[in-house]
Amino acid sequence: VDEVPGFDDESVTTTPEQGYPCPPASNDAGWAKARAANAKRRDFTANALLYDPFKNELFDDVGGAYDLLVRRELRPVSGSAATCLFEDPARMLRAMRFASRTGLRISLGLHHVIASNVNKLANRLATPRFSHELHIMLAYGHSERALDL
Repeated sequence: VDEVPGFDDESVTTTPEQGYPCPPASNDAGWAKARAANAKRRDFTANALLYDPFKNELFDDVGGAYDLLVRRELRPVSGSAATCLFEDPARMLRAMRFASRTGLRISLGLHHVIASNVNKLANRLATPRFSHELHIMLAYGHSERALDL
């Protein structure tokens, strides 16, 4: 589960006592819509789980909990694996990093697209972005498993 830096929602308010943005009640229709839209913009279903620590509430708008706990598989949020990866080629490195850290297997479709298009994907990725994603994958643990993938 990734950190969620914030939501693009006009209904987010700031409480004077706390001085930081806070969402409206989780049952508010606008908040639910913004939350679902945020989840659908994520790359992988297991990375689209959103958690409210104040209410101890998990929001799963894309089936990420099932993929994480039952399938134990990393799958794209929407569309085909090819669409997911060609929209953002850095996702191939993110998939390896996420799978290595969580112990999930990469879905067959995702694995096939990565394996058969690795050169095309790598060539579409800007060098600074490639270096950044590779650094994150290698520097923060589980690098041996990531490279094996």
